[in-house]
Amino acid sequence: MSQFIKQLFGPLGAGAGALLLTSANLASYIAGLIRDLVLAHTLGASADTDAFFAGFLIPDFLFNFLVLGFVSGALLPVFLNTEKDSKQHAEAVFQSFLTLVIIVTTFFAITAFVCAPFLIKHFFAELPSGLSRPSAELAQILTVTRILLLSPILFGVSNSLGMILLAKRRFLSMAISPILYNVGIILGLVFFGSTYGIMAAAWGAVAGATMHLLSRALDFPSTHISLRLRTTFSPELLTIIRLGIPKTLGLVAFQLVLVTFAVIATKTETGGLAAWNYARNVQSLPVSLFGIAFATAALPFLSAFEVQKNMVGFHHRLQKSTLQILFFALPAAIGLMLVAHETVDALFVRGAFGERAAMLTTGVLFWISLSIPFESLTHLFSRAFLANKNTLLPALGKVLFLAVAASAAYLLTPIFGIAAFGIAFSLAAFAEIVLLLLVFWQRYSLQITRGFLSSLAKIIAATALLAIIVSAVLQFGESLNAFGRLGGAITFGAIAYFGAVLAMKIPEIEEIFLFRKKPITPPKDEAYE
Repeated sequence: MSQFIKQLFGPLGAGAGALLLTSANLASYIAGLIRDLVLAHTLGASADTDAFFAGFLIPDFLFNFLVLGFVSGALLPVFLNTEKDSKQHAEAVFQSFLTLVIIVTTFFAITAFVCAPFLIKHFFAELPSGLSRPSAELAQILTVTRILLLSPILFGVSNSLGMILLAKRRFLSMAISPILYNVGIILGLVFFGSTYGIMAAAWGAVAGATMHLLSRALDFPSTHISLRLRTTFSPELLTIIRLGIPKTLGLVAFQLVLVTFAVIATKTETGGLAAWNYARNVQSLPVSLFGIAFATAALPFLSAFEVQKNMVGFHHRLQKSTLQILFFALPAAIGLMLVAHETVDALFVRGAFGERAAMLTTGVLFWISLSIPFESLTHLFSRAFLANKNTLLPALGKVLFLAVAASAAYLLTPIFGIAAFGIAFSLAAFAEIVLLLLVFWQRYSLQITRGFLSSLAKIIAATALLAIIVSAVLQFGESLNAFGRLGGAITFGAIAYFGAVLAMKIPEIEEIFLFRKKPITPPKDEAYE
């Protein structure tokens, strides 16, 4: 046990890191689900919840525009490459980057605080009926927005620290920080929600962001890098900025998708924006658990292989992570589509969340479930490009995502209503991953083994069996309530899927459940084709 704890708090291998991040993401999702349940029970899918979700748009846009692209797009590979030659210089580069993040996010948060009334009036003044939104509702969105403008600063510092922790393969604080963020919102709702409504949730989000930062700051001394302000503009810092610009372009494109959906939703259906967000939060569980967790755990190993110019190891790690993601993401997508109605009924239909809200949310959830494997793989291949210091192509993928999602939502919403958002999102995710795969294949000579194709075929076959079993359970369980149908479908579907996988013996999956200190390298005799 002591050895296990020592490993857990120390550097981990890709499989163990992914398992830890997956477990923590599940806990974070459960906390987020509780958050949504409390919010839905109290306010349903209403103008109040629309105001709460709308309040996140400007702060989230600033964080993605100013910080996330540079942190996730360039900091880790540049830091690792610099550290290879000089640990002291790598430390100085990080300190300069962190100083720049603090200065820039603070300046733009203050600017947005001043400009927020104009922006909110411009985007949200019109109701679905075509009338003007009451000034009280606009004021509510404004207040939530201004409270949440603290979050880009807090998350900017936290994510900068987190990328260095990831470079040192210290996953624990990276894993628990999202849980603490959701806990902050829950505590705000539980203790102050009845008195202050969505304002309690907004301040809870700020408290959660603070805990997010503190969890990483407490673990950061283990990296042996000091935290201090430094204003030196080194060539490496300029490289981070240069590489981060395309990544930021991609993140901004994705944020513009969310803004577009928000504007269309608030003009189409009262509660439509809330329904979209509830469905998106459910769909994001498997994406976060499997796509983001496995891609994040693979990044330091992909980066290390690239630094070593070991492309055999690079391709081997990429294929293993691809199979591990699809092993979970494919059955999650098909299963969630089949139980979309039961999921919404079981989770949300209570209190102020009525049948109309359930219908809206189910429509979005059914279609957006299709995007789970596509979106999950985009996280992995974006990091594969990043490991090769190529941030432009993933950014172009997000621009394509924006073009497809926005145009599809605009064209399909008059026909399908709010459910069109799910269709548009899935179409955009499919277009993005096709582009990334084709370009990666051509530029980096992506090689596929016979073993990869064999394992993929087994995963698809097991997923087909799951679909048959889940459909049968839903058909024969029509007399049961939503909880009974959902529980039966999950239980028997999971038994069938994992039973089939065990019977077919997929070798790549074993790494998920093993703690390894070193990355797994391919057998010398493995043939690529």
